[in-house]
Amino acid sequence: MIKMTKLLFFATLLIFMNSCADDDMASADDTLAGDWTAISFSADINVSTEVGGAIVESSNAIVGSNLDYDLTLTGSSFTTSGGYDIQVTTVAGGLELPVTNDSYSNVSGNGTYTSDETTITFNGSLFDFEYNGVNTTSLGEEQTSNYSINAAGNLIISQNETMETNSSGIVSTTTIVSASEWTRQ
Repeated sequence: MIKMTKLLFFATLLIFMNSCADDDMASADDTLAGDWTAISFSADINVSTEVGGAIVESSNAIVGSNLDYDLTLTGSSFTTSGGYDIQVTTVAGGLELPVTNDSYSNVSGNGTYTSDETTITFNGSLFDFEYNGVNTTSLGEEQTSNYSINAAGNLIISQNETMETNSSGIVSTTTIVSASEWTRQ
């Protein structure tokens, strides 16, 4: 369960930006262009899985720290690089699991993006590394999030998405609520 939680985290890292894509996106917004450094990240991921009539629920609270992670937006392309630590608190089936702390370095990614006045869509890998032998590059699908620039000039990216999958009679509903804050370099 913890490995799944971490994999979900990486699917949402900077995927603080994952929801349904909008085909009417405008070209990249020039106000976003430049170099940004992450200053905070948090995500709550709740999963409800039904197997043979039994429902198993888990909740995962993820907090980033020691963020040394950069996002560069140029024209309509982006790159990411750096490292960070995460702390994951998981409750599965009503039982609190031990808190896990992990550090990640040399994380990188790239792709294209589009934005309008309130949403940004990334197409490409926001990260590119192996985790427990699993290459996470394939998780870099198109992701759309809300964004704003606050009074301090920081970029705020937020996500609130529910996804449902049904595979061989196993129905899983995942809700992701995340937020990140980035300061311009």
